[in-house]
Amino acid sequence: MNKINNIIAIKFAFLFVVFCNVIVDVAHKVFLQNIAFKVFDGSTQVIWVSIINALIIIPFLLLFTVSGYLSDKYNKKNILIYGAVSSFVLSLLMVLSYISGNFYVAMAGLFLLAIQSAIYSPAKFGLIIDIYGKKNISNGNAVLQAISMIAILFSIASASFVFENFYDANHLSTLSTKEQLLDAILPLTYYILPVAFLEMVVSMVFLRRVGTNYVKNESLTLDTNELLKGKLLVKNIGIIFSNNIIFLSVIGLSVFWGISQGLMAVFPSFAKQYLGISDVFVINGVIGASGIGIAIGSILYSKISKHYIEIGTIPLAITGMSLMIYISTIVQTPLLLGLSFLLFGMFGGLFVVPLNALIQFNAKKRVLGTILAGNNWFHSLSMFIMLMITSIVSYYSLDPLNTLYLI
Repeated sequence: MNKINNIIAIKFAFLFVVFCNVIVDVAHKVFLQNIAFKVFDGSTQVIWVSIINALIIIPFLLLFTVSGYLSDKYNKKNILIYGAVSSFVLSLLMVLSYISGNFYVAMAGLFLLAIQSAIYSPAKFGLIIDIYGKKNISNGNAVLQAISMIAILFSIASASFVFENFYDANHLSTLSTKEQLLDAILPLTYYILPVAFLEMVVSMVFLRRVGTNYVKNESLTLDTNELLKGKLLVKNIGIIFSNNIIFLSVIGLSVFWGISQGLMAVFPSFAKQYLGISDVFVINGVIGASGIGIAIGSILYSKISKHYIEIGTIPLAITGMSLMIYISTIVQTPLLLGLSFLLFGMFGGLFVVPLNALIQFNAKKRVLGTILAGNNWFHSLSMFIMLMITSIVSYYSLDPLNTLYLI
């Protein structure tokens, strides 16, 4: 089959399938989170939201070694293609779980989607060097980060909007259990299927024809005994520790995503208790503003750092993010909350893009997949720890405002 050499077509196909993949995963998570938000209150609500978020995170912790091995062993574009096929199949499975009316089956389906994402992610970031080249690695990371954030924002906003309107139009407030509400919103899942189908078609038609610098590593094998004993995990973490720049970048990114996860888990309860906001579209809109901010920050960084990696934005971003978290506990209106989250995300974009670029620039190509998977592992570990902290403090009925101060 002929290779596609048009760089614009390559970039468009790559970014389009990433966009669709994010939408599918996030939309299903938003539906389940919104059900928990409508059915539960207070600490119980925070715990359920944390559990749903944990389902997304745990596969990244468990599959660190496997996803890194697959990304280093096989052509990364093929991993994206098979990932797109599995995304469509799992979307069909999610529809069946809603038909069953069993909330736990739907949670299991979400967990399978997260497994797909855990394997997909290292290959996705690993392709940036092939598509954009080392010279433009900052720009490639900025564009990918922006597209991912736009997809997250679009998915959160659209899923919350249709959920809230469907909820009101059909008087679903009379339903008192998560199973009843799951069954009632079944029609909403049909809108996700075309997106998953488009991702699969574009991946199979275009991505498979993209030329890469892939050379199969015949010597690379996966020792299942070492894997099950955890020895490969220790070895792969050691690879990250061996390079100080990569290690510090990974730690910085992990702290950022951990804090972001904590904010997402606690903010809905804070908004409901202190501001009287019960509209999931408004709440997710405020959270989604941080996604817009990350996209803006990523684009801004690409303008600042076109052919080199500018690290001066990192300390500025840390100061800005800390200030915005504090301001979000003071303001009283959704508009000002959205603005504070927008600025938090913008500083976040100026923080994560250079750190991701530093990791990819300093990693040796033969272990790039392992390092990127390890990066995801540390992110997930940080997010999981934050979820556990927010769940524990909620279980003991700590005020959500105090939890934000803790974050």
